[in-house]
Amino acid sequence: MLTPDTLQRCMPRAPRAACEVYAPAIAAAAVEFDLTDPHRLAAALASGANESGQLTKFEEVSWIGTDWRRARGMFRHCPSQHDYEAWKALGQAEFDRRFFDAVYGPMMGNQGQGYKYRGLGWGQLTGHDNCKAVGEFINVDLVGNPELMRDDPVIGTRAFFGYLKLNHITDPAVSGTEAGFLESVRRSNPGLDPAIFRTHHLKRWHEVRRGLGITGGGVDVAALQRALMAAGFDLPQYGADGDLGLETRTALQAFQRANGLPVTGAPDSATVKALGLS
Repeated sequence: MLTPDTLQRCMPRAPRAACEVYAPAIAAAAVEFDLTDPHRLAAALASGANESGQLTKFEEVSWIGTDWRRARGMFRHCPSQHDYEAWKALGQAEFDRRFFDAVYGPMMGNQGQGYKYRGLGWGQLTGHDNCKAVGEFINVDLVGNPELMRDDPVIGTRAFFGYLKLNHITDPAVSGTEAGFLESVRRSNPGLDPAIFRTHHLKRWHEVRRGLGITGGGVDVAALQRALMAAGFDLPQYGADGDLGLETRTALQAFQRANGLPVTGAPDSATVKALGLS
């Protein structure tokens, strides 16, 4: 059972009121859509945390304050710089309508309704075709009422987890590895720059795993971390938190390099032995 306290640990910057509302919705949807495996759930929560700013936004944010060059790098159907700047003078509401119609209108079956089917809900489900497929899967009219994903926590969570289940998004995440999680992210965001995966998404994943109490399998990770720090390989951000995260893997690589071991970032037997652990 996912409690509000657990959800708060997974998303430290989420408002407490949001954790109170979304924890039971997430717990129920995880059972309904077979996402109770801790690694699948961690991948789902990390993705949703990244998309929603840790349960603080439930629709795609306005791009009115963003430089056109960044928008061009993110959207295949980005409007011209001239139009982009001219629309800003019309105010945020009109800018958003024109911008999302431009970037999403020609794709995902939106039929010129890009604004209506922009990212909604804490999972930011986007596109007419996605709304149609997921709506039929969860038996909710998301084509006619996509705003339900934004306004109703239960429907928004069922739509998000239903999308993950329907498209097998979290399948690679069952490995519990960074590579498996990053492949899950790639499946749901195929056009996103891989560098973004390794910053925003991966950071959220490690944070969520710590919140869920997931640690490295087969190794006493906290003891490993203490041994690394004792050997002079600092872990300044998280210390001995028991999670085999990016910081620990980077320190492992540095230790392996310094000791003439294969640089894998993994706590293999040779590395564990070199650290004086059994």
